[in-house]
Amino acid sequence: MSVFQFDDMKANAETGEFYDKYKEQIESRPFSEHYRVLMEKYDYDTNSFDCGLVDFYCKVFSGYYEAIIGINQKMYTTIESIGFTPNKIMDNPEFKRFKEGFSVLSKTMLGIFIMWHAMSIVAQSYMNPEGGAIALNQKLVKLLAISIVLFLYDDLMNLILLIISMSFRAVVSAPHSIERTTLMIFLNGRHGILLSFLVAGSLVVFYVAFTYRLVLYGFMYAVGVIAIPTALNDEYDYFSVWLRTIINNGVTVIAQGITFSLGFQHLIGGRVTLGFALFILTLTVPSLLGQLGASSGAARGIATVVRTVARR
Repeated sequence: MSVFQFDDMKANAETGEFYDKYKEQIESRPFSEHYRVLMEKYDYDTNSFDCGLVDFYCKVFSGYYEAIIGINQKMYTTIESIGFTPNKIMDNPEFKRFKEGFSVLSKTMLGIFIMWHAMSIVAQSYMNPEGGAIALNQKLVKLLAISIVLFLYDDLMNLILLIISMSFRAVVSAPHSIERTTLMIFLNGRHGILLSFLVAGSLVVFYVAFTYRLVLYGFMYAVGVIAIPTALNDEYDYFSVWLRTIINNGVTVIAQGITFSLGFQHLIGGRVTLGFALFILTLTVPSLLGQLGASSGAARGIATVVRTVARR
């Protein structure tokens, strides 16, 4: 029995069922009889081979295939499990602790900004009564908007993450992708082992890339409560940077999910070159969207703030 087993797979399939399902594709290839028998003994649901007591060919090669197939299955299901679901961020004890700590600072900042602008507007109204009234109306509208966003902060973040999660799962989750990956490994024979290592390495890279996006949302969730009150400040408005990062990061995640899924489907369909080309495109999506003004924007936002501070 392989050490790579998965709780989400059924364990009621019989040995040879995988071979029978793809028999036409397998038998169209010029494989040796030993290799065909090896595939017949494979049980997909348990990722194991039913080797005979003296079937040394099966015993030698089954371990390699169990490990390789298991690694690819595990990595793909791990990427699917990232999910960007709200509870992974909003129920995370560390993100939640920092967010609650920043909430106290947020209220203090909002109070300071209100008092400062109130004094500024009063002083302005003596010098320019008409302009002071307009400025007062603008600040009151901003204050009302900020208060609503802060009051509904958790609900709004939950809605944003839910939309992104549903979109990400829709483009990445494919029930037959893992099974067809297994078929791809078998159909390519010895080259399938090398190809599976390349696929597994690519999946590790994408796992890191998608996890980075997840962690970025956690950071944005934690600091959002102190970014929102700064919308009242005309000189240091970090709210626009925060909001742009939230939205653009979502666009980047969905775009990367689409190109990753397309690449993986082409790869398991035998179009290896096109599949890896799409994988490369997936990694360059943030740069491409950045040129169009729709990437995560974090680096550009920080650079803008630094330039603003330097000018002041």
